[in-house]
Amino acid sequence: MGPDGAWHLYFTGLRDDARPLGTAVGPSPLGPWTVRPDPLFEPGPEGSWDAAGDLAPCVLIEGGRARMWFLGATPEERIA
Repeated sequence: MGPDGAWHLYFTGLRDDARPLGTAVGPSPLGPWTVRPDPLFEPGPEGSWDAAGDLAPCVLIEGGRARMWFLGATPEERIA
């Protein structure tokens, strides 16, 4: 639960061939969820460490601040 009293869900989405990171907010773990229409992070340009997608977000909310860790994937499916 966030400092605003709402539940925050962070996820790997699928948009065409891209795998952006998204977020949704809800009043309880069961929802209903409101999905933010724009991704938090989108894969980088060709040749970047996350060109094929941003995956598996992990978020820690402390003192009103959110910190996120996530994986990046290359087209060869190498995970960084």
